Amino acid sequence: MYQQMIQRATGCTEAEACAAEDIMRHDIFHSTLDWQSRALFDKAARLAITVVRGEPILAAHARAIERGTAVRL
Repeated sequence: MYQQMIQRATGCTEAEACAAEDIMRHDIFHSTLDWQSRALFDKAARLAITVVRGEPILAAHARAIERGTAVRL
């Protein structure tokens, strides 16, 4: 269920969604995902995919700030 939501929010592959779900549970929220709002879930999914894809996180965050889509958890 969560992997499908991650794929919808990010356009990632199934394998990327699996890794992103793990990152979201253990590194971003340190918790389950069921209590997250949809907006917060989607932002965290985008952040997790950035990590999964090995993009420099600070560069990705700087681009997000420019676009006005920065993750504020």
